[in-house]
Amino acid sequence: MVSEALRMSVGLIIMNNKITLILADEGVYNLSTVDHEKINGPEVSKHLKTLQEFGCDIIADQQAMETNKIKQCSVTVCLKDKQEIAQIIAQCNYVIGV
Repeated sequence: MVSEALRMSVGLIIMNNKITLILADEGVYNLSTVDHEKINGPEVSKHLKTLQEFGCDIIADQQAMETNKIKQCSVTVCLKDKQEIAQIIAQCNYVIGV
């Protein structure tokens, strides 16, 4: 499901749409440097890297990162608290939730 949403986001950003990717709660696991193929998980790191190359802002829930003990990410992320994330979402024209 996450892999499909990321693929859709890649398509949107290629068409010159402004994309901000926010990962919260267990979603932050997708940012980890673990080899997803080795654990039979969907490939997400290549989509994350592509989004970042096209200028997508990638934001992660700081508390979720700490709770889930994720210290290294496969891409550069900006950590925000839940209140900041809520404000960002409130300002969006469209939200794709997974």
